[in-house]
Amino acid sequence: MTNAELRDELITMLFAGHETTANSLAWAFYWIHYYPEVKQKLIAELNSLAPNTDPVTVAKLPYLSAVVSETLRIHPVVLFTGRQLKKPMEVMG
Repeated sequence: MTNAELRDELITMLFAGHETTANSLAWAFYWIHYYPEVKQKLIAELNSLAPNTDPVTVAKLPYLSAVVSETLRIHPVVLFTGRQLKKPMEVMG
């Protein structure tokens, strides 16, 4: 790989990573503010942490993990294509 190709690959990875992270955060903040009860539960869970808590501990918080997982379920970073039904299905009659 030439230096120019390497540079182009690194720039692509850098910007693609920021774009997907920004999209996920934007949707997470949207849903957190759309549902006040979610916001309250999430803030309560975060406030239960001691100052200077290890980031690994923060990542293991159950409600925070649920909010992140649900955001990514509703608005996935990368759309999966190619799914096919194994047998015919009828929706709403």
